[in-house]
Amino acid sequence: MLAALKDCTAGALLLLQDPRIDPNLQDVEGCTPLHRAVEKENNGIIRLLLEHDGVDPNLHEGCFETPIHWAAQKGHLEALTLLMADPRTHIQREDALHWTVLHWAAKQGHTELVELMVADPRIDVNIMDNEGETPLHRAAEGGHEDVVQLLLATEGIDVDIADNESIPVSALISEYTLAVAKLLEDHILAKNNICCV
Repeated sequence: MLAALKDCTAGALLLLQDPRIDPNLQDVEGCTPLHRAVEKENNGIIRLLLEHDGVDPNLHEGCFETPIHWAAQKGHLEALTLLMADPRTHIQREDALHWTVLHWAAKQGHTELVELMVADPRIDVNIMDNEGETPLHRAAEGGHEDVVQLLLATEGIDVDIADNESIPVSALISEYTLAVAKLLEDHILAKNNICCV
């Protein structure tokens, strides 16, 4: 399945038609051809692999990251879109740190990806990772103002969820950039119907 690493759709198609070829064969790092196609942002190969009934988009590599985790980390919008559209993909699957794709996209500041995800009813915007932090925590820590603003505008977002140290994101305002702190403060004031002066 080396064709997944290159832009060789015809070669990949021939390999996928051979019943002796395992389309989920993992390399020494535990990566599948789908992982490698996402890594290279080869959307033609991603489409081809996802059209194959035998491909499992939920296989993970050594850090328990699936191809959709990689798409979110790397900011590959089309790859993420293709993976989210495949009904076999578990889009809430957690990696070794209990990070979901939304945690990764928020932490990396990938606004378009976060926008795509929060519009999907299968995504839990308040899901917590191994430290009890939500995607909002991760976006705020990274200083990603656009992502924070987008998450705060999402129905059901909860700024009062406490992390493993019992600290809600709303109490961490002083630790964030001024722009992010202002967004959080304005959201809290509006939520509590307090007029800013």
